Amino acid sequence: MPDLEWGELKRAVQNFGLNEREAEIYLRLQRLGPASAQQVARDAGLDRVVTYRTLDLLRARGVVQATAERPRRYVPIPPADLFRREIESRREALARDESYAEDLLRRYPILRQTVAGAAPRFETLKGSKVVYPHLKEMVRRARESLWILITQKAFRESVRFGIHRELPRLLQQKAQVRMILEGRGPNPSYIVEMARRFQERFPEFEFRVLEPQPARVTLVDHREAAVFAVPEGGQAGEEEIAIWTDARDFVRSQEVFFESLWSRSVVPPSPKVHRARNPS
Repeated sequence: MPDLEWGELKRAVQNFGLNEREAEIYLRLQRLGPASAQQVARDAGLDRVVTYRTLDLLRARGVVQATAERPRRYVPIPPADLFRREIESRREALARDESYAEDLLRRYPILRQTVAGAAPRFETLKGSKVVYPHLKEMVRRARESLWILITQKAFRESVRFGIHRELPRLLQQKAQVRMILEGRGPNPSYIVEMARRFQERFPEFEFRVLEPQPARVTLVDHREAAVFAVPEGGQAGEEEIAIWTDARDFVRSQEVFFESLWSRSVVPPSPKVHRARNPS
């Protein structure tokens, strides 16, 4: 395997609970098959004592297993098992952290307070890895209303980042949730159908379509707004760029803009149901 590709693979595997040396040895075992510590050390160009020590650590964590023979040989667990184990561990840790955070907010009311008297704030958001987590936090803060003007691509990305999972709580609290979807693109009917299925579960959810889509904005509780300078990133190397602010007059101006588009947008027609003719 070329050095560049090997290095890339090794860095990728390090995302799943292995340090650089552990990833090197794990991948060497994947390539060699059952191998002794001496064989791994020679193949990787590592010190034999360091290799033995690392294999023992990996074995204790269940990442590699030893054969019942002399000299002992080592076999790595399948990569799918390694990945799944690490992901499940992170989920458990995240669940513990969420429970701990809720407990802190419950026990210490000062943590729930918002600093009053500050001047209007703003923040520039660049790239999907910054934009979508920020949008998710906005939706989590929502209590009264959530208005969204969104493109098809952004809708798919929002689903990928799990933002839609925050909506049931809002709707159950009787918050007003409105969404204007882009009505033109590669597959608008698929996106509209996803929204319609969500509406079947939560009839309070309001959505309409608009063609063409003139902008992209998210508004929360009449208090904060995220407006996109580049509504559709990823084209010709462009990043998604958004401006977030809680400036009252600016938020209100975006609400007026949204309301004007809402009045121009249309409720998508229900899919036609084809019934077979009753032969007479």
